[in-house]
Amino acid sequence: MITLNRGANLYLVLFIYHFYRTAAIEPRAKYTKRPREGALGVVKRLMRLTRGRMTVGNDLGYAEMHAEAEWARHQLANLLNFQLGERKNAMRVNASAFNLSGGNTGTLQLVTSAIGLARPFKKKGQRTILMPEPNYWGFGPQLGAGATFRSVMVPTNTERGFSDYIDRMKQTNPDIVYIMKPDNPSGFYVKDKHIVRLARELPKDSVLFVDMTIASSNKYDTRTPLQKVADLMAQVGKAPKVVYFVSASKEYQRVRERVGITVTANDRLERFLNRPTEFMDPEMKRRFPAGLIFDDKSVPQKLERTVREMTRNELGISKLGVPVRYPLTKAALREGYGILEQRAKEMGLGTVKDAAGSFTILTLPEGVKGKDVLQWALDNKVWNKEDSPFTLSDIAENQLRLFMAYPKTLDRWLDVLETYLREKGKLPELTR
Repeated sequence: MITLNRGANLYLVLFIYHFYRTAAIEPRAKYTKRPREGALGVVKRLMRLTRGRMTVGNDLGYAEMHAEAEWARHQLANLLNFQLGERKNAMRVNASAFNLSGGNTGTLQLVTSAIGLARPFKKKGQRTILMPEPNYWGFGPQLGAGATFRSVMVPTNTERGFSDYIDRMKQTNPDIVYIMKPDNPSGFYVKDKHIVRLARELPKDSVLFVDMTIASSNKYDTRTPLQKVADLMAQVGKAPKVVYFVSASKEYQRVRERVGITVTANDRLERFLNRPTEFMDPEMKRRFPAGLIFDDKSVPQKLERTVREMTRNELGISKLGVPVRYPLTKAALREGYGILEQRAKEMGLGTVKDAAGSFTILTLPEGVKGKDVLQWALDNKVWNKEDSPFTLSDIAENQLRLFMAYPKTLDRWLDVLETYLREKGKLPELTR
């Protein structure tokens, strides 16, 4: 009889658990086998490289990637349905509710352009998109490109601001309502209740975009990305027209792969996102020739590896006993905000109340411009351009955007800022 010590028993239990959870992974071979290229494989790969991978319909690589994207959609549907089931929720999503692209910025632009061109739910009035202000690097022009959207921007980085956002939404009845969780660049902690309220009061002709590109960057929230989507879906339901956006490159730290993911629980939106040209008049179809809004040709080659990494994260499967962790830890974010709160109070600086994201905005004393501070730091060689703070065109001249995930770097930058403000006579003598 074989006997095991306590440690061996634990490893055996973990192995069985790991095998059980891994069994939830959809077998890729069910959708396609990797194409055999034979003796001329190297030549064929070189030909694909020189003419552009996956740009020709009969390319073996394209056929493989198309099937791999189909596998990924089914696997993601399985994962989200698992999370919905954990919440004892009867809602389920189909694989066709998921769509993939080569990055979340492209995904946002594609969906926005398709809605702007087809206008599947609203035919009258000027095309309008409602979004928070400030908004990271001009999402208004970015999202409205090619679809002639009018951008309506409302400050939302306070509770009162969020109520104003609801009021403006009802007044303008926009084609698209855009919200990011957490807000970027302010870092304002957009809670589930904010999203649920937006969805419940959404005009019947509007579509709500919930952009969760940096949802992991939240000092309060320890849920996995699809857990967050499942929680929101369970509360919002299928009726409101809501599209949830997730970035694998940021949420699952797969920067090289860059995969943008959308999912919706609304049946009408699901049909539109898969066949947008069916909703377009002949002239619009010529401007949007692709049959699918998300062309699988744009999905990166490392898709399988990315989705398996996501699966391990969502199901709690560790690699060699090492837990899955985000490099931007919640502890680091909490420590960084603790430093910022104390130093800002000492130096008379303005901060965003209840900020929680990996980025936030710092307001400088009146008359001090952010770009002047950064230039002074560079000229005096006390700071590198690649480090934490920088300016944005969408924030005020006397504001800086700060990266919060590295507390020691943040503290060092605040030392530089303190020196500058003292030199310019903007601070009294400080005792620290």
